Amino acid sequence: MTQNMMMEDAEEGINSFIEKRDPDWKDKW
Repeated sequence: MTQNMMMEDAEEGINSFIEKRDPDWKDKW
């Protein structure tokens, strides 16, 4: 489960960078 959340956040980080927007993190620390 942790790996899935990390993968989602990694994908969100990459997408937000490409789209020049702030990331919408799912996994809040």
